Amino acid sequence: MIRMYAQNWLPKVALQLFGEMLQSDRHKPDRHTFPYVIKACSDLFLLQQGVVIHGLAVISGYMCNTFWGNSLLTMYMNCGDKEGARRVFDAMQVRTAVIWNTTMISGYCRNDSHKAALMIYRRMEDAGVDADCATVLSLLPACGCLKDVEMGREVHSSVEQVGIWDNLSVRNAVLDMYVKCGRMDEVRLVFEKMIHRDVMTWTTMIHGFISDGDTKNALWFSQKMQLEGVKPNAVTLASLLAACASLPHLRLGKCLHGWAIRQDLQAAVNVETGLIDMYAKCNCFRLSYQRSHRAFQVNLSEAVKPNNATPKSVLPAFSIEADLRQALSIHSYLLRSGFVTRTEVATGLLDIYSKCGNIDNGHKIFNEIPKKERDIISWSTLIAGYGMHGNGEISLSLLAGYGMHGNGEISLSLFNEMVQFGVKPNEVTFTLVLHACGHAGLVDDGL
Repeated sequence: MIRMYAQNWLPKVALQLFGEMLQSDRHKPDRHTFPYVIKACSDLFLLQQGVVIHGLAVISGYMCNTFWGNSLLTMYMNCGDKEGARRVFDAMQVRTAVIWNTTMISGYCRNDSHKAALMIYRRMEDAGVDADCATVLSLLPACGCLKDVEMGREVHSSVEQVGIWDNLSVRNAVLDMYVKCGRMDEVRLVFEKMIHRDVMTWTTMIHGFISDGDTKNALWFSQKMQLEGVKPNAVTLASLLAACASLPHLRLGKCLHGWAIRQDLQAAVNVETGLIDMYAKCNCFRLSYQRSHRAFQVNLSEAVKPNNATPKSVLPAFSIEADLRQALSIHSYLLRSGFVTRTEVATGLLDIYSKCGNIDNGHKIFNEIPKKERDIISWSTLIAGYGMHGNGEISLSLLAGYGMHGNGEISLSLFNEMVQFGVKPNEVTFTLVLHACGHAGLVDDGL
């Protein structure tokens, strides 16, 4: 029963049955029980319970075999306990290809321990175990994240030697690795050798050219892609919108927007974000705001969980519109979503409140940013806000720190904080202060 529930994605029921089994004192868990109970803990990310069951198995004299060992490794990796997984791995007498490839290397990569994954790969090679598709599909992204092109080339070479180069996912992973390492010359060589190409292949190429600053080739590849009968997906479209934003190329951006509507892709988060960014960078602020407002309302009505890109794309558009009611609404939304604690989001809200004329709310947000995280952008935004509304004295005091206009205590305190944490004014800050002096008629202070 425990095994059936664990294998059918009902881990809570499996653990409840295991608890009843222990309480009954009629049956004792054995080698058929422990692996599936550990699997249930793994599926629920219950590390503490998993450790207890691991200990219970040891006390019960249950000898570790490869199936049990792999179950333990999976549980520890899924729960983020890499050290626990390593201890189990080092204690194992027999390690199968699945344990090396799928569990350890993939587990380290899932936990963003890319260097550790490459070290395990070295040990695997020394043990004479061949890499398989699962290994390569974990190792190549790790090489890309570390920008370790030498190791990436080695994995690429082994792919061709062990006979898995025909796998399209593997070839796409090789392409992506070279893109992340910034080696577009090698990317093109691999691409030209590929007979079969899917949407991921073309999207990787387009993204690579955009990352390399070669927007013309990115757009040319998008045309070639469609000529070969491959339909772009939401990821492709988001990359192309980024290219239009960087040029900037409004007409092409609008064409892509129309194509997204016809293909029913405009609601995808990455496409929506790309449209907002593209219109903003093409100076179509009204359209950018409309897209931002629409995305924001959809998120509210459908309880869509925002991702990291959501506030970055929405906030600039709301700052352009300078609508206080909407500012309060999005502030509340970001508070509930837990994004306000991020410095760039808090700075964005500060900018919106400043442009809405509510500098007091903006300053409160600034004060809530941890002192060590207040960067030059947040300071400059606060200075610009005060200068924008004729508070040149406070703007100047924020930078200069002297109280010749009656704001001595505040100005000195803020300046001391700024200097204490190593934040130095830059050209933008000085420009904002000069603008504030001009706006407030503080000619002598500006000089």
